[in-house]
Amino acid sequence: MKQVKFVLVVLCSILLVTSSALAFTLTEDFSGASKYQSDLTTSTGLNQWNDLERWQINSAGGNPGAWAQHTPRTDLGPENSLLFYGFDATGLSAGSAFSLDFDFINGGGSFNGTVYLGGLTGSEKISRFAPWADLSTTNFASGTIGNNTNTWTSFTTLSGLVDADYDVLYLAFNMGGTDGLRGVDNINLQVGAPVPEPATVLLLGSGLIGLAWYGRKRKNA
Repeated sequence: MKQVKFVLVVLCSILLVTSSALAFTLTEDFSGASKYQSDLTTSTGLNQWNDLERWQINSAGGNPGAWAQHTPRTDLGPENSLLFYGFDATGLSAGSAFSLDFDFINGGGSFNGTVYLGGLTGSEKISRFAPWADLSTTNFASGTIGNNTNTWTSFTTLSGLVDADYDVLYLAFNMGGTDGLRGVDNINLQVGAPVPEPATVLLLGSGLIGLAWYGRKRKNA
């Protein structure tokens, strides 16, 4: 009986931990999406796409439909601009796993784009105005978006661990140039360990109970 009680305690602990596991998922194909002109702080500009005015949500031409397109004023030259999204990171502690995939197109010119993942605390912010100095001090992962890519291309997965506790986590894309098409689509960002499916927890619990029953049977033999 003690073994069965022990197994039940272990199973309840597993259920408590898995039910409280926190994760964030951003899946964006830009169908019906909107973009705002806002800075990102720990309390403003959250859960929305922000930019100065150089990025647009284009309803056609993506992979395959809508997409976020970088369209600077041609009279200003090869101007780069930032598209960014932030979300509340409360409960997503240091060591949380992250994984990012997306599609991009970056045709023409010689401007390599960059994707950033980072975090904000206190008074830190990401501004919609260049030169985005906070990017260099707040990002914990980044990757290069290659130029002269004239067709939609899958970005090599960016993955790792969140390096600290943050109030807000953000995803940002910096692209520039005047020639060709530039933009991103089909974003899939996962932060935090996914909660196990109920069937997985049930299977684990059944296995623990079975082991306890087997151990008790051997003891009584």
